[in-house]
Amino acid sequence: MLTSTLVELILVDHDLKNWQAVIPKDDPALKRELLRSFLSYLGVEQRA
Repeated sequence: MLTSTLVELILVDHDLKNWQAVIPKDDPALKRELLRSFLSYLGVEQRA
């Protein structure tokens, strides 16, 4: 998922209008969400 998201955002879709509703508004928020998703995939539990 991480790789696919980055490929889509960086290489494939140059018109970000298609992504406006689903991606976070800033880079740090996108980074947090991708990291959270990846760690969840690995089975790492979130801290409270």
